[in-house]
Amino acid sequence: LLNNGSEDETESVEGLQDAYNGIYNECLKQGEKLFSLLLRLKTSEDKKKALHVNLVKSNAYICGLVEEMKSLHDKVSFLERKSTIGF
Repeated sequence: LLNNGSEDETESVEGLQDAYNGIYNECLKQGEKLFSLLLRLKTSEDKKKALHVNLVKSNAYICGLVEEMKSLHDKVSFLERKSTIGF
């Protein structure tokens, strides 16, 4: 990934990419969970209320994961640009 960067920078980029991939996979799992919850919304009113709370919590969690992914992506991009420029 980094042609001109030090080994530490290469490890940093790889570590950030691994973290990004882990978060991405977690987002996929949470998306499947949300879909499953949505399918179950055709149940009693009490269950609908409980499922709605779970949907809101899951959505907030996914939004947090997406923000983390954006941050990691920005860090990787910065390290890659830094190595290309030859800092």
